Amino acid sequence: MEQKYRRTKTTVSLINYHFVFCPRYRRKVLVNKVEERFRQLVEEICQENDWIILAFLLWK
Repeated sequence: MEQKYRRTKTTVSLINYHFVFCPRYRRKVLVNKVEERFRQLVEEICQENDWIILAFLLWK
């Protein structure tokens, strides 16, 4: 996927972040409805801030 620079009146930027959610003791906490709700919240926050999700992986 080609990434485009974001432009405003005073800036030009291309910023990528990699977030890792690691629960204590590596327990499986993102199960069933919790996983669905977590994904919903992340997607809503990204839409509000005009951020693009390149990949969304949950390890099980």
